Amino acid sequence: MPMIDTPVLRQLARTGKTGRLVAKGVPGGFVVAVGEGLDEQLLRAQRGGARKFKRLDSVASYFHTVGVRHFEVELAQWSDASLEV
Repeated sequence: MPMIDTPVLRQLARTGKTGRLVAKGVPGGFVVAVGEGLDEQLLRAQRGGARKFKRLDSVASYFHTVGVRHFEVELAQWSDASLEV
């Protein structure tokens, strides 16, 4: 799947052209999807691969720092089984 990095997402947020932003639940956390359908890209981690957030509030904090004020949450594949209680 194509990837997008933080500087590009920040620029898209400044111009209001981010499209659909979704925090998608995955086992043990969340990944960020930008766009929709065939144009969907995952947020890239600095060391490669998709960036994974352990908590939803971490996703919200990240979005706030890059200038995003609205996003969706999809929990269909989310599992907290690997999180410590």
